[in-house]
Amino acid sequence: MTKQQDTLLSLANHKVKSLLTSIKAYDQLLQKRLQNNEQTLSFVKRLDTQVDALTLLITNLLDIYRVQEQALILQKEFIDATTVVQEVVVRMQKTTQQPIFLQGTLHKKLFADKQRFIQILSILLTNAIQHTHGTKQITVTVVEEKDACTVSVQDTGEGIPRETREHLFDLVYQEKLQTGLSLAKAIIDLHHGTLDITSVAGKGSTFSFHLPIE
Repeated sequence: MTKQQDTLLSLANHKVKSLLTSIKAYDQLLQKRLQNNEQTLSFVKRLDTQVDALTLLITNLLDIYRVQEQALILQKEFIDATTVVQEVVVRMQKTTQQPIFLQGTLHKKLFADKQRFIQILSILLTNAIQHTHGTKQITVTVVEEKDACTVSVQDTGEGIPRETREHLFDLVYQEKLQTGLSLAKAIIDLHHGTLDITSVAGKGSTFSFHLPIE
């Protein structure tokens, strides 16, 4: 990707997100004025959710393009991974009725891109929430190994069929976009890490990513 192309994409991304931010602001204003009209309010809240989804889709697509063009540069620093995971769990808990439990801790600092680390975990938690129904729980586990940090996200959903697992990180599968998991895998690869999946039909799935402790 040339510098001009990257600049053009960044400007276009900024412009589209600015428009979406304006739509969201008007949407939130409508929500305040429609507190006594439950049916209309539910439609407006649905619009708010769709704006968030569209914003995320644009962000992911831009990042995927940069990965493919080898233009996504990591900003690595030493981070307190346990604290970062706690902050992400607290934020994501506010978006779902499913309880999210956190266990484990990491004593060593992790040398990684903090924002990308947050992005990976947010994607995996979003995926877990989408596949966990009712009030079944989601568990996030942090494990420190000799030379790596492992973060696992376990859901209690329907599980993933064996024939589907090998396509989980394809950007397009069965005419559907899978920007989240494909981007998470790409960012983990850039950190020289790995991503594992275990799944049992009817019991749920666990996504575990391992990042080296440098």
